[in-house]
Amino acid sequence: MRATSFIFGIILTSLVMTVMGGMILDMGKNYDRNYDNTTLASYDKLSVADSQVKELEESIGGNTSQSTGVLDLVGFYIGQAVASLKVTFTSLNAGVEMVGSATEDIGLPEEFGSAFTSIIMVFIILGVIIASMLRTKNL
Repeated sequence: MRATSFIFGIILTSLVMTVMGGMILDMGKNYDRNYDNTTLASYDKLSVADSQVKELEESIGGNTSQSTGVLDLVGFYIGQAVASLKVTFTSLNAGVEMVGSATEDIGLPEEFGSAFTSIIMVFIILGVIIASMLRTKNL
């Protein structure tokens, strides 16, 4: 990855976040919406994933077992892979729950949140596929 692509990606992401933040502030002013700490606490879903990542780091770093068998090593790696998948799905679930909280706060139907989450997932998957296709030399 070239540095210019990386910097352009950061700038584009910052621009999107700024526009979305402005939209949220304008909606709050126009619709007389007041967000207090209890409302914002429903969006703090990443602390669960953060605690799981810290537990995973500690368990990987603290592997000082004396057994040197192949099965012990394979079991350790399988256990860590399962823990990593658990963290991945917890992070995805945090995003889904935040979209659900947002649609509930706005007053939209639950189906809108599901559709929005599905659209985001499709865009992410398409982005990964397109990025991988553009990296191949054969195209």
